Amino acid sequence: MLSRKVKLKSLYVFMTMILLLGLLHPGLVFAAGSANTEEDNAEETPVEEIEESVEAEAPEETEGSTEDIEESFEAEESVEEVAEPAETEENVEESVESVETGENTEEAAESDGTEEKTEEAELQPTVFEVNTVLDITEETEGLVTISVDTTSDVEITSLKWLEGNRTVEDFDGAGHGIDLETASFTVEENGTYTVYASNAKGVEAVSTIMVDNIVEPDPEPEIDFDLYVEPGTISEWDSARRGVQIFAYDLPPNAEVQLIIPGTDIDMMLIANSDGNLGGNLTFEAAAGTYSVTLTLGDVSKTADIVVQSNEDYYTYTLESSVHTEKEVITESEATAEFLTVTGRDFPSMEYIDIILNGDHIETIEGGGFIFSHDLDISQLPIGTHTVEFVHPAGSGEASFTIVPDEQGTFPPAGTYEGKTHQTIAGGIEFDEPSEYEVALTVDENGILTQFETEYFWFCSAPGEGGTSSFSITAETPITADQPFEIKIGSNTLTGTVHADGTASGTGYVGSECGASIFEWSAELDGAVDPEPQPEEFEVELTPDTTEETEGAVTITVTTTSDVELTSLKWLAGDRTAEDFVDAGNEIDLETMTFTVEENGIYTIYALNADGVVTLSTIEINNITDSGDGDGTDPGDGDGTDPGDGDGTDPGDGDGTDPGDGDGTDPGDGDGTDPGDGDGTDPGDGDGTDPGDGDGTDPGDGDGTDPGDGDGTDPGDGDGTDPGDGDGTDPGDGDGTDPGDGDGTDPGDGDGTDPGDGDGTDPGDGDDSDSEDNTLPYTSTHLFSLLAIGTAILFIGLALLMFRRKQNA
Repeated sequence: MLSRKVKLKSLYVFMTMILLLGLLHPGLVFAAGSANTEEDNAEETPVEEIEESVEAEAPEETEGSTEDIEESFEAEESVEEVAEPAETEENVEESVESVETGENTEEAAESDGTEEKTEEAELQPTVFEVNTVLDITEETEGLVTISVDTTSDVEITSLKWLEGNRTVEDFDGAGHGIDLETASFTVEENGTYTVYASNAKGVEAVSTIMVDNIVEPDPEPEIDFDLYVEPGTISEWDSARRGVQIFAYDLPPNAEVQLIIPGTDIDMMLIANSDGNLGGNLTFEAAAGTYSVTLTLGDVSKTADIVVQSNEDYYTYTLESSVHTEKEVITESEATAEFLTVTGRDFPSMEYIDIILNGDHIETIEGGGFIFSHDLDISQLPIGTHTVEFVHPAGSGEASFTIVPDEQGTFPPAGTYEGKTHQTIAGGIEFDEPSEYEVALTVDENGILTQFETEYFWFCSAPGEGGTSSFSITAETPITADQPFEIKIGSNTLTGTVHADGTASGTGYVGSECGASIFEWSAELDGAVDPEPQPEEFEVELTPDTTEETEGAVTITVTTTSDVELTSLKWLAGDRTAEDFVDAGNEIDLETMTFTVEENGIYTIYALNADGVVTLSTIEINNITDSGDGDGTDPGDGDGTDPGDGDGTDPGDGDGTDPGDGDGTDPGDGDGTDPGDGDGTDPGDGDGTDPGDGDGTDPGDGDGTDPGDGDGTDPGDGDGTDPGDGDGTDPGDGDGTDPGDGDGTDPGDGDGTDPGDGDGTDPGDGDDSDSEDNTLPYTSTHLFSLLAIGTAILFIGLALLMFRRKQNA
């Protein structure tokens, strides 16, 4: 009888075997099933099917070699060995006959036929087609692009084209390559084109296409046009002003042509009109010579010559031209409100005239002739005398006019002026023998011209008559000394100037139907001229805004004793003369009468009043205390009040009262009263009263009263009263009253009253009073897990054992 233990072990072995059998059972069943199937198949398969299989393996050709037949017989023998004994010799002969004739059974034929067709499909390449398409079928004068496409089911490896109807053989080593990516090519002429293509299986194909829509462009029309230039001869003057006329005909409509005149700056593009015509005026600067006007369209150019003559050669005559202004004297207000009419006489007719004002060309007008006029804009002209000219190579003239202030100025000398007239023109005709007449004019004490009296000679050429008439003007006209005046009464005009020296002169103009009579007049004051009152001198006073020392700028106020208005006020640095202020000087505002200076020195002020009196005044500024200016108020100027000036009151001046001057009262001067001078009263001098001098009263001197001197009263001196000195009263000194000193009253000192000191009363010090103290270490948790797993396994084992025992009971 086996023991319970042996039985249990046997049970375990038995269960294990059952498990193994369960795992192996499907494989065994599968193997057994396969064996049975093969056996059944062997039993059920007839000999005929085996023979058909052998026949299927035989070659397809009926005419086999002897060796093939022998191999076939060997196969039959093998079949006979496998087949059932019921197989007869007749069946073997039928099998041999089947091999020899290539005949197969119905099933073998079906199977072998499918395989043969598949092999043939794989071996026999597929034929494909080549398609060609024109990019344009309409008539075109340009190129035609032919696109190529194929029906090949494999990659195309070559595309070519040739002109004409070609075969595949024509492309052997010939043909124009076609890009495989674009699969297109371009032709320029009509005709038949053949495209060749071959694919990756070596299949070749060709296709032809007819191109017949390329047409020849219309021939360019012949260009032939006519060019004319008028006039053919021109002056230098007119070529730059009047210019020449350019005409061209029979150009293509709207054609763009190039116009060039070599030797000039003419090089431009012109456009014909819709009728093919071209015309216009052309001006250019050119010296005397012959010039070819060239008009070019495409490759065709036409030229026409222009002859430019010098002004001297072209204008063989000279005219006595003249210019007159409507008014010779114009007030300032009149000038800004009106144009001035200027009249020219005896100029070339229908010519271009340049108008020159004060030497500047302002415009060119077309006119000329015996008499013509032009309105001149004078609104922007200043007070003073101006000159206007009419200029032409064959005749020029000029006239002057004066713009005067509206207000009257200095009066001329009062009294009667007497003199003569000098007349050369009467009735518009100039006489060789001038006529002379007495003239008198009166100016009162207020500078008013009250009377002008003289005579003139008049003449009418048509009846041939002439005579003497009176020229008298009575007018209340204000006169300013040395300034022109003009008086117009009816057709009579009197112009002139009364000078401050008692002389006067001018012109008289009398208009009539017979023509103008013009005379010149001059006169002098009857009697002595009263001396001109001399303008009074005046003084200039200059006052600075401060006389105290200042580091800022100084403002100077100007006052004068002038009875008349100041017209100019300037200043310059230094002692200057009146000539220094000509076109120079800093302007001083006439309203504020002040200016500002930033440096000490002498300044000169220039003052000019309305009487023309000039006064100069100077002022010296010395109270600006900017350093280094040498005025004695700044450092280094030697006044003894600044550092380094040697007065003994500043550092470095050697007076003994400043640092470094050796007086013994400043640092470093060795008097023993300053730091470093060895007197023992300053730091580092060893007197024991300063830091570092070893007197024991300063930090680091070892007196024990300063930090680091070891007296025990300062931090780090070891007296125990400062942090780190070990007295136990400061943090880190070990007295137990500061954090980290181990007294147990501070965090981390281990007294158990602070966090982290390990006394068990703070978080993290291990006193189990905080939530984190109940957390097991990792190793304990791991061990617990292992024990739990072991216990579970033990329980499972006991359960199995009890189960087995119950079964065995």
